[in-house]
Amino acid sequence: MALQGAAQLHARLAAVRKAPAGVARDWADATVRLARAKVRRRTGATANSIIVQRAGDTGAVVVAGGAARFLEGGTKRHTIEAADGVLRFTMNGRPAFRKRVQSRGMRKRPFMRPAAQQAYRDVSPGKRVIEAWNKAA
Repeated sequence: MALQGAAQLHARLAAVRKAPAGVARDWADATVRLARAKVRRRTGATANSIIVQRAGDTGAVVVAGGAARFLEGGTKRHTIEAADGVLRFTMNGRPAFRKRVQSRGMRKRPFMRPAAQQAYRDVSPGKRVIEAWNKAA
């Protein structure tokens, strides 16, 4: 007695092995696209700094510069001291000079983690495996 469906099973297993290829890169690209759309903008420097640093078969690294770290995690109250003796800024339309100022801090405005989570749902590696399984037979 011969095993029925062995060829189809082998085809499906081979397709499932190949299904994850490119998932990390697609996830990283989707994360960059979504993070750039979600980040709070003033000059656009932070949004432009969001890039895929590297991507392979098993993982990818997405990085962001500019104010990303402070936007994502917020800041506590802190003192800003002048490195060269004096800070210059505009207050009520007039130049102001101080040796130090007290920052109020900034609340969190996360955009990277929500973008990565949404991108994972959009890329859906599980759906890729299921589609590969179903198409192979």
